[in-house]
Amino acid sequence: MIADKIQYFENIKSEAQLEFLQAQNHCSLCGSALILEHEFDASKEWIWEKAHCPECQIRNRNRGYQLH
Repeated sequence: MIADKIQYFENIKSEAQLEFLQAQNHCSLCGSALILEHEFDASKEWIWEKAHCPECQIRNRNRGYQLH
């Protein structure tokens, strides 16, 4: 995967940081940039993060984070 595919500016200082960002923001099958969606559930105080690949049409991530 190529660093120019990152769609925002990051202060990448090492190869490990670049690899982490690539893994988090790109499809593991085809390398396309993932579409990220965030939902907030105020009643349960949770934020849901969902990611899917526009090329493969698969969901890559569905995580929930509880607010404290």
